Amino acid sequence: MRSLFPFCSQNNIPVVFGTDETFAPYTAVALASLAQTAQPQYGYDIWVVCGKELPLKDKKRLRAAAGKKDNISVRFLSLSRHAGAWTKQWRVRENYSPAIYYRLLLPQLLKHYDKIIYADADVLFLQGVEKLFFHPLPQGKLLGGVPDCLPYGGGERACRLFLQYARRIGLKNPFSYINAGILLWDLKNTREQKMHKRLLRTLAELKDPLFPDQDALNIVFQERMELLPFIYNFFAREPDISAACHSEAAHYLQARREASSRPAIVHFASFVKPWFYPNIPYAKEWWRTARRTPFAQDIEFSLRRHDQQMHRRRQRRWFYRAQIYVYKALNKLPVIEVQDTIARLSERQQMNDFWAKYRFENHQEGL
Repeated sequence: MRSLFPFCSQNNIPVVFGTDETFAPYTAVALASLAQTAQPQYGYDIWVVCGKELPLKDKKRLRAAAGKKDNISVRFLSLSRHAGAWTKQWRVRENYSPAIYYRLLLPQLLKHYDKIIYADADVLFLQGVEKLFFHPLPQGKLLGGVPDCLPYGGGERACRLFLQYARRIGLKNPFSYINAGILLWDLKNTREQKMHKRLLRTLAELKDPLFPDQDALNIVFQERMELLPFIYNFFAREPDISAACHSEAAHYLQARREASSRPAIVHFASFVKPWFYPNIPYAKEWWRTARRTPFAQDIEFSLRRHDQQMHRRRQRRWFYRAQIYVYKALNKLPVIEVQDTIARLSERQQMNDFWAKYRFENHQEGL
């Protein structure tokens, strides 16, 4: 594998995105928003890490999305030949792709980089990344991240189940569980302390993880973690903590309120993405940027296709309900069973707004 060197020797800010061909249009929006906030005195060293080689057309459009600025470099790194046997251990489910694992290989891939910013493709930069990159990591801290809403949101039962899950996987302080969508990572000391090898071993040993890559990062770096201000990974949708089961939730909500007045990076961390749901918070800003990218037509086409699929799904739901009624009536089953069955069917067909809570409930037997 060829050596990957920094873009410039001074004031170089490396930003790494993990993506794939499906997410290329949305990565372009993140790149465009990053370029809009770029400052001329810094060099922005952008790496787009993907599993398989992206088509040449998509590479050209991604570079065009970042603009023609001398201080911005966009390069691509394919893992198809470098990930090796680790790809066989990667668990892929309906809510995430193999791209989530790419960040775990960065200490090995970027051997000539001391420190980087990692960002998911579903983010929007509203302020420059300079303050984040130069945010000091205290002595002994190797990874910086923003607390996730999982220990706080979703009501009392979901909170309790997550806390039980956190203890099962070995987290000493579940309230320091970070979201891996934005990371400030000291790669140099991670390599020197061989933490990257421990990270991959932990990933292989995890049993029934909720978020494999994120759980592994939290387990391995839990004593070397720096909690960053909420402005650097601000969730677009406010978590439901109305029935939170502990006092920590109040502190979380207060910190989030303070960050809401000046978020630097907005993260659309859920199934509800702005490219499919244009009415969610910060979707207007996302679409304003998306329409200026070379992928604008592709994104709008995907939205129309998604709306058509949702319309057909709503129509089929009434057909399925009628089928259940007929089946139960013919078999002379109690009406209450009919209602319960319909309720369960309807719940499965809803948009997965509360997907995390659903995942927690389905892990009860393993806790």
